[in-house]
Amino acid sequence: MGDPMFCRRCGSKLKDGSRFCTVCGGSIADDTAAPGEAAASSGNELIWRVDVPLLSNRFIWTDMLLGTGATVLLGGTIIGGIFATSGGGLHGFSQGFLGAAIFGVFILLVGLFTFAVIFGNRWPLEFVVGEHGVVQNNVSEKAHAIHRLSWILALVTGRPLMAGPGLIAQSREVVAIQWEEVRTVRKYPELGVIAIHGAFMDNVRLYCTPSNFAAVAQRVETAVKQYASAAVIS
Repeated sequence: MGDPMFCRRCGSKLKDGSRFCTVCGGSIADDTAAPGEAAASSGNELIWRVDVPLLSNRFIWTDMLLGTGATVLLGGTIIGGIFATSGGGLHGFSQGFLGAAIFGVFILLVGLFTFAVIFGNRWPLEFVVGEHGVVQNNVSEKAHAIHRLSWILALVTGRPLMAGPGLIAQSREVVAIQWEEVRTVRKYPELGVIAIHGAFMDNVRLYCTPSNFAAVAQRVETAVKQYASAAVIS
């Protein structure tokens, strides 16, 4: 047995034969491939990177609205509850929700500005479709920095609502679903997207290139039928 290998990004020990790090999601393949092209294809794995457009992406809009709504609901419940129990009653509770809603709109506008100006309407993602499952890895260094800055600012300013979107986004920087966990697979050939849903909130959207969509779709469907026969494929 040869010397153990370690991820060049996070330092975690790699399993023998791995093509990506199971801790940070970093690809062990050559990173010199151009965006939107397959970075590697070996054996039972497909690895590629794409620059996903943001403002014209209906999936991104859905995620933004759901994330903002969850933040408003959680923040409004907490703040409204504090106001209500401090003597404000129902009026205090509604005021708490109003404040959370205003903050939610502010977060949404900041997000749109960030997508358009800071990220230039492009989000670099890396995908791995392998023997054991799929991995989505956010490879944008700008995104990593912003996610961490949000909760640092929340700690410094004492405003916990500021940490919500950043913490949620940070937790989604690397998402992996094993084939056995897949519940549904939905293909969008016209958009070049394959949506894979696992247990609870585990979900990955594979943004394919025009040249690899068919191969990725076939690989996913074959693996899901083999390891998760009860999953629904549409």
